[in-house]
Amino acid sequence: MIRQPLPYSIQLSLTYLWSRASHSFIRIVTAISIAGIALSVAAIVVIMAIMDGFAHTLKQQLTGLHADIQIEHIHTIDPAHSTLASLSDLVGIDAITPTLTVAGFMQPPDPPVFISISGIDFEQDPNVTTLANQLDSGHWPAKPNHILIGRSLANHHGLLLGSTVRIHSPNHPQPLVRTVVGIVHTGIQRLDTGHLFTNIATAQALSGVPNRVHQLKVRIAPHADLHTVHASVRDSLPDAYWVTHWMSINPVALRALRLEHTVMMLIVSLILLMAIGNMGTTLLIHVLDKTHSIGILRALGARPAFIHRVFIIHGLLVTTIGLIIGLFIGIVISYYINPILAVVDQFTGIHLLPDGIYYLDHIPVQFNALGYGLVAMSAWCTTILCAWYP
Repeated sequence: MIRQPLPYSIQLSLTYLWSRASHSFIRIVTAISIAGIALSVAAIVVIMAIMDGFAHTLKQQLTGLHADIQIEHIHTIDPAHSTLASLSDLVGIDAITPTLTVAGFMQPPDPPVFISISGIDFEQDPNVTTLANQLDSGHWPAKPNHILIGRSLANHHGLLLGSTVRIHSPNHPQPLVRTVVGIVHTGIQRLDTGHLFTNIATAQALSGVPNRVHQLKVRIAPHADLHTVHASVRDSLPDAYWVTHWMSINPVALRALRLEHTVMMLIVSLILLMAIGNMGTTLLIHVLDKTHSIGILRALGARPAFIHRVFIIHGLLVTTIGLIIGLFIGIVISYYINPILAVVDQFTGIHLLPDGIYYLDHIPVQFNALGYGLVAMSAWCTTILCAWYP
């Protein structure tokens, strides 16, 4: 008895897939079906990667630089107050750091440029925010006269590591001389182009409110529930304090992002369904073309279930080839989306990510293997339904 490496139904399906005995028109239609599925899957992969990247980046921005929970007061905050000092004992809170922001001017360049001066606790801030992880060059400040500036601000005004700048403020009569020891790249235009980070004492001196801050940032434990900790912090503070969390900072943007993701996925999924439906038409043409072969198989004793299985496997093969090609194309395009946009910008002059509209200088991308698996499963299930009728 001869052992076959594959079941005969699969071998026959492979033979029908690209048989030389088939008409060239049928081969062309098969190629079009594969191309349609591949392009649809590639579009889904690119959209999923970009939308997931935007969602992940938005969450990182809101939680990384702004922390999980923010505490503010109708005036200013005394971080040494006993009520605030006891917050660190609440369940679910990992760390707390103060911040203070004041408007001012920086020189050089000449004339001075308007900037926002953010005062942070250089020792405690790395435990709460991700600013320390976004150093592009230099090191984290270690002395009171050290400052951080954004990469775009440094490039635009020719500032380098070790540059000395003078910081002016309307509330401080004399400029303060500080040294640039680190350049950060947050990816947020307003921070990279118009912010300067200094120690909390310098910001307090420039603002004229010693020993006071504008905000407390709270980082919760990794497995703590955000809403539970938020409610606990809010209940432990008087009504004069305003407690917010990262999901409430910009709920409109979060809802818009989810809605846009859903709508775009729905549209592209309909395109994929149309491509698979086109594959069903291709199978119908195959069945009509192989009527003679089907008759021979029936005469040799093949059951209808076997014939069904042959053409269902044939449809699954077409879909699988399209899926593999589409996944490859989509992942490659997603991975190189920013260099591709740079080339488009260079040759057409069309800036697809204008700084005045978006707060990012690149398109974030995040790959989702689970999502790709769900797309493949959905495509295969739809293929079985489309292949049954022919």
